[in-house]
Amino acid sequence: MHLLGIYSNHDLQGSLGRLAEKLAAVRASGASRRRPVSHRQRSRRPGWVLKAIVQVLADRGEPMHVKGIHAAVEALVG
Repeated sequence: MHLLGIYSNHDLQGSLGRLAEKLAAVRASGASRRRPVSHRQRSRRPGWVLKAIVQVLADRGEPMHVKGIHAAVEALVG
């Protein structure tokens, strides 16, 4: 029932309609697709190291030495 309310939202319908129009225009333009960039070459947002450390510690669920955290973060982010 809750989903029906979401889909009847007029703002959402308008946004989705504009998005569909933009996608159709991009497809029709025949422009070449951007080449995918590997995860390691992308610029990172501020705080990405802290988020990786928090994720490693949360996944482990127990205290870790700094050396172990460093190795786990490197493995996580490549």
